[in-house]
Order: sequence, then structure tokens, then C-alpha cells
Amino acid sequence: MLFATVLMTAALAFGSAWAADSPEAQVVTLEPMVTAYGELGLQLTWNCLGPELRAGKGWITLGEVVRVPATIERTGTLGALVRSDHPFLVRELGEAIRPLFCGGEVSPRAEGAGPLCHEVRWEAAPKQITVVENELLDDVRAAVCGESTWDTIPGGTPIQDIDGFLATCPPAEELAILERDFPILFQPPRRTRDPVYSCAEPPASMRELSDQLAIYQALRVIRHMRLSAPLPWTSLHPYDWLKSKIGAIVVSHTAKYSHCCIRVLPLGRTEPAIAIVLQKAAQELLRYRTVWRDPRSGVGLAHLILLIFHEARHVDLPHDCGDKDSTLSYMGAWGVQYTLAKMLSEGTIDVGLSPAYREDMAFHAQELLATRFCEGK
Repeated sequence: MLFATVLMTAALAFGSAWAADSPEAQVVTLEPMVTAYGELGLQLTWNCLGPELRAGKGWITLGEVVRVPATIERTGTLGALVRSDHPFLVRELGEAIRPLFCGGEVSPRAEGAGPLCHEVRWEAAPKQITVVENELLDDVRAAVCGESTWDTIPGGTPIQDIDGFLATCPPAEELAILERDFPILFQPPRRTRDPVYSCAEPPASMRELSDQLAIYQALRVIRHMRLSAPLPWTSLHPYDWLKSKIGAIVVSHTAKYSHCCIRVLPLGRTEPAIAIVLQKAAQELLRYRTVWRDPRSGVGLAHLILLIFHEARHVDLPHDCGDKDSTLSYMGAWGVQYTLAKMLSEGTIDVGLSPAYREDMAFHAQELLATRFCEGK
């Protein structure tokens, strides 16, 4: 978690303009820049709710370890604008800012202490954090996250033809990786036995299909995705991003809909893992999922892939407008689903789709944009 502490050391007169007048209106802005000594830094501006703050000099602490002087300007009865007097050094912040730049979200918390200090305490929602996108942003990400892995991952090879790919079973070595990274559990456990994974080529010819096969085929496609541009909400490859959010997938016989999230203890693990919950699929749906898109139903493995990402996004963000997202820029679960469909349709995410499949993804993306957001972009 990223901590921001503002402690006042001087008191001056109030100003007259308005800034944040509620917790929801607060915004933290981080601007990458180079210091006078040639080091990467982050200039911080905090539009905060602080009726008790007085204008003058103070300081801001990030990550509970790095403190810099700050200037506080009163902007109204309730609001204050806090600016760091010089940038935070990226190399000193280290792990404190890694979730913000390398995948996942971070919640800045502002708090003060001391009998002579005025106090402000705040924990931000991810959408209240703005990172200025300038020419130094990639340098900051590289310094914080290390070498970029958003385009491919070790062991991931380009899919030339999705139909041919899905006509094969996961190789034993890859299946072991998928089972290790995303163990599948069933709830509630069956009185007799849970479905058993099996695969024969082509999977579409199998008489009885399992949820495990469909899920691992979906994860296998995700693992082999090749990107020509990073995902907008993380610098990680899609497979690595999923691994950073969930550690298991639960197939539920009783859930009325797929959802996130629960904690489970997979076999052989010593620590609980966060899991998304998927509805148990009927054989008809599992048969549709043996191909990218079944021409009769319009359903296929593509929709399971998007569903997995949708639910995993809920680890960080809920829907903020009923069962919809407020805007695309909120980049909640619907935003993630739309973005993936759009990138697949454009070939920015390459999984060997035919022109017809890409057209279908474009149609799905537009349908999401028209129906799943309260305020458009």
C-alpha cells in the first residue's frame, strides 16, 4: 500500500477558491520528472479534503519511509492543495509504488500525527490516482517493474490458427503449469466424485466434457497471447496479471451467476488463495466452449476468456453504477472486458483469429460499450 502523510509545521491565512469538498473529490497526481541531479522522480500534487489544515509548510511521506517537504495552499473552506516541494526519488520508493506501476491498484492513505500538527487521514480509490503520461513514464515503469513482460511470457509461443490450436489438448508439461498456477476446485463437493479432467483430440469429438478442460483451454490461450501494445490497466502480460490477482478458480454447482471473490485453500497449499467463482456449465455449453465461437449459438471459448478477466478485475474494483460501470475510463470489470474484446478484434492481442472471428469480437466490444456503461467514455 502507498502511504501519504501530510504533517503541518506552519500556519498562514486561508485562501478563497474551492478544491476537494468531499472524500470522493480528492485526487492524487503523480508526475514523472528528472531531478536536478539526473534521477527519476515523481512530483506529487494532492487535492485534498482538509478543513483543519492551515496554509504553509509541511511534509509528505510516501511508503512510510520517504518524506519530502511540501507546501499547503488553502483553496476553500474545506479544500487544500498540497504539493511536494521536490520530487520523490523513484529508487527510494521501491516496493511502495510497485502495485501502481506494475499491475494492481494502490490506495494512497493520508494521515497526520503529533499534538502540534493538524491531521488529515484518507485512503483513495484507484480512480482517484492520476499518473501523468509523459515521455518519462516508461522509464519509471522500467525502473520500478524491471524488464517489461507485457508482450509475451516465457513458454508462450504465438498461436497461428486458433481453430487448429483448440483442436489439440494441453501438453502434459503445460497442463502441469496451468494446474499449479490456477487449481480448480468444486463447490460444494459432490457426494460421489467431482468431474475428472480428460482430453482427447479433437476435444470437440469427446462424448463427455469437463469444466476443467474448458477452463484450462481458456487459460492456455491466455498464456500464449502475443501483445503489440500493453494492457491499459497493467504493465503485465495478461496471464501474469491473472496470476497476480487470483490463485484458484472455483466451479460452483449452486451459484446463480459467476462472481468474485472467495478465499480457498487448494490441495497442497499452505496459504489461502483468492478465487473467482464460475457457474458449473452444462454439457451443451461445454461443447460450445471447445471452439472459439460456435456458429449456431454465437457462444464459445472467447466468452469464457472474457468472463475470467471480468471476474478477476473484481478483485480490485466493483461495479460503480449498479450492475454497470460508470465510465470506460474507470476501467472496471466491463472496461476490462470491452478492452480485451477490442484488442482481440484489432489484432493488438494476437491469438490467431480469422477475419470473421475478429469481426465478431468487434461487434461484441461495441455491444458492451453501448450497454454496460452509464456515462460512455
